[in-house]
Amino acid sequence: MNFDKIQIGKRYRIKIRKGKTFVTLKANVIANDTKKKILKVETKDGPKEYKYSAIRKIQTMDLFRLKIVLWILLAIILGPRLIKTCIKTAVGCSKSEVLYCQGFKCRCESLMLKPIIYLYPEQETKVSVELGYPKNTTHTYPKYKKAWNVQAKPNGDLKDLKTGRHYYALYWEGKKLEHSDKTEEGFVVKGKNTISFLEEKLEQLGLNNREAEEFIIYWLPKLEDSPYNFIRFQTIEEQNKNMPLIIKPEPQTVIRVMIEYRNLDERIKVKEQVLPQKPQRDGFTVVEWGGTEI
Repeated sequence: MNFDKIQIGKRYRIKIRKGKTFVTLKANVIANDTKKKILKVETKDGPKEYKYSAIRKIQTMDLFRLKIVLWILLAIILGPRLIKTCIKTAVGCSKSEVLYCQGFKCRCESLMLKPIIYLYPEQETKVSVELGYPKNTTHTYPKYKKAWNVQAKPNGDLKDLKTGRHYYALYWEGKKLEHSDKTEEGFVVKGKNTISFLEEKLEQLGLNNREAEEFIIYWLPKLEDSPYNFIRFQTIEEQNKNMPLIIKPEPQTVIRVMIEYRNLDERIKVKEQVLPQKPQRDGFTVVEWGGTEI
């Protein structure tokens, strides 16, 4: 967001993080301190001040109304499938969020992005992988139908038993069930230090060089360009609650690495997260990594 272009006296629609939730308000801008990175606005409850780092999204009310009108016109012209996109825009969902509506109430929900699953049996084995909450997935590859059934080799090569196609991992993406968005502990990392930080922490969490490389390649564009990032790794208990994995035959070692992050304009103070000891890969090993923006 370019805060230098904000106009004093103009009315804006602002999405702000307050603790673990987001609040959207309509307010007139009365001052914009670019040095202290503070925006002062006049709301219906009186004047308020917000740090740039707390502002998730800001746009003029004129632009917001224009977007809504255009989306509605497109939905009418091109079909009902765009209505959901229109509502998503109105609610203010980001690209990493999915729209969830119940009755007339709609909200944005975080997505678990790019979870991929590697299988390393001790010998070539037929393996079945089931997702505990398949209805919460938004994308899967290969396409998930009740379970993934593959012939897995010790080097991680997977052969789909139905199609005969070969894969190196199983991919899913879906809604995040756990909405705690814990920020009491974690790490605050400069964007330019993202690579060295992830290389160190991913090794401790049990990823091998290839898995860590694929992890970093995916998440680096989301982290490196930000001045700072809050980063936290979910516990295995949280991951099992969000998406249980039912794997047959049962693996001896399961490594699940899920990152939670938030881009920051400035450093904040948090208690450093204590990570578990590096797991040992014994017997049939399953590895999964992914993450979500908070």
